[in-house]
Amino acid sequence: MRIHTTNPAGRRLQGKSIIVTGAARGQGASHAERLAAEGAHVLACDILDAEGKATADRLQRAGLEVEYLHLDVTSPDDWAQAVHHAQAATGRLDVLVNNAGIIHVTPLLEEQIKDWDATLAVNTTGPLLGIQAAVPVMRQSGGGSIVNVASVFGIAGAVGYVAYCASKGALIALTKTAALELAPRRHPRQCHLPGRGQHPDERAREGRRRGPADAHGPPRPRQRDLRGRRLPRIGRLQLHHRNRNDHRRRFPCPLNPGPGRARTPRPS
Repeated sequence: MRIHTTNPAGRRLQGKSIIVTGAARGQGASHAERLAAEGAHVLACDILDAEGKATADRLQRAGLEVEYLHLDVTSPDDWAQAVHHAQAATGRLDVLVNNAGIIHVTPLLEEQIKDWDATLAVNTTGPLLGIQAAVPVMRQSGGGSIVNVASVFGIAGAVGYVAYCASKGALIALTKTAALELAPRRHPRQCHLPGRGQHPDERAREGRRRGPADAHGPPRPRQRDLRGRRLPRIGRLQLHHRNRNDHRRRFPCPLNPGPGRARTPRPS
């Protein structure tokens, strides 16, 4: 089994403790594999226990430090258990990757409240509960990083995805607010916006066009924290876009742009 890393040593995250949700398969499993390949101890969490254990076993056989733990992201008790488990393994918690998500395709006028509530519970409330559980432990280690996996649909919208788009748009707003509140405490936040992917539960028609990726609105004044202080550079939100061919384009989206700084994202 070949594990891809970005440098010859492949140990940029040596000694770090990381939680990845929705890690039983797909994108979450890839996150867990890549982070572990960089030297981190990864706690792969999901509700798909059979697939999650199989993924963890496969990565362990490849020599990676990956454990599996059942985690329902809508349960505060499960979150408390996951954070405690991750901290117990290495004595710290450094990174939380809120990747877990669900999706269903229904026209707006036919959307059922039970489906709406279930989607927002996992895609938006889940990351909120994770942040609330993880940040106090991260502070004991001197800070940490939180990565929320949103979607370009949270900006552009998409036909048939009303609950999913609403949940991801709310997650983007949650990430921005968390950056404002947590940045002075050394908790950098990132929000990744994948494009069209191969989600196992997706039933959308092929060929649907994506919306514009740079619909970030008009320029805003320099942001401040709750005490009126200007936010440091760590408070910037980085929006990432990944297209279906897996080529990444990075769009800087500063929360606190200085005078003369353009708001229009430019791919690097």
